[in-house]
Amino acid sequence: LGLHFFVCPAIKSIPYPRSPLRPLLLLLYNSMPKIKTHSSCKKRFKITGTGKVRFFSAYLRHNTARRPMDMKRGNRGGQIMVAADARVIKRNFMRNG
Repeated sequence: LGLHFFVCPAIKSIPYPRSPLRPLLLLLYNSMPKIKTHSSCKKRFKITGTGKVRFFSAYLRHNTARRPMDMKRGNRGGQIMVAADARVIKRNFMRNG
């Protein structure tokens, strides 16, 4: 098939009404490109029910014997991201939430 079939604006002008490619061509006409979430953000951040960004802090995977107890205690569990940083994460990386 030539490229001119994909560019034409009217759906009725798709050739071969009984062609097995017709559903594919209709799909290409009618669908917007998908906006995908950045795959590394799926693993690092979660969006809460109120729309805030939740994350788990770093420096707790290994070498914890040399870290202060206050730091380990403070970094335990999830934390809520600052609003300015959360806006960047949601706008640029977590488009589908």
